[in-house]
Amino acid sequence: MIKYKDEVFDEYSICPVTGDIFNAKTGETQNTYLNQGRPTFKGMPVHQIMAHTFFGYIPRYDVHHLDENKLNNSLSNLVYLTHAEHAKHHLSESNLGRHLSKETRAKLSAANKGENNPNYGKHHSEETKQKMRKPKSEETKQKMRKPKSEAQKANMREAWKRRKLKEELLCQN
Repeated sequence: MIKYKDEVFDEYSICPVTGDIFNAKTGETQNTYLNQGRPTFKGMPVHQIMAHTFFGYIPRYDVHHLDENKLNNSLSNLVYLTHAEHAKHHLSESNLGRHLSKETRAKLSAANKGENNPNYGKHHSEETKQKMRKPKSEETKQKMRKPKSEAQKANMREAWKRRKLKEELLCQN
């Protein structure tokens, strides 16, 4: 039996270690699909199914992945946080500049390929294509430009000089 919010699905069971969903009668693994990089089953996020099934449903709380890996739905990796705590964690200074490991990036990339990509088979309308082709106004361009400090400008000049020097050295060899 699995639970999602107040719904109960007796025909399925879920593994607390892997988050795999099975047909309770046949034992057959059920397909999960990625939606915005998160595994889902019948439109329900698997990490939420895990938490609601094993911890119970707590309204107005978010389910958080402790290791930040959206594909790791192990019960030991999930915890309930208030929405404010969850937002604070993801916006905290400690996460600025933090990068996913190469392994995690590779798993997310592989999991979002082809038919699993949420944009697979979707196309822009002609109206949208026209809007994208339309040049931006100078006012919009100015808003999009971020003013740079003198230190940033100096760093950019130095980086440009190093790149040019490296290119010259490569061309000489």
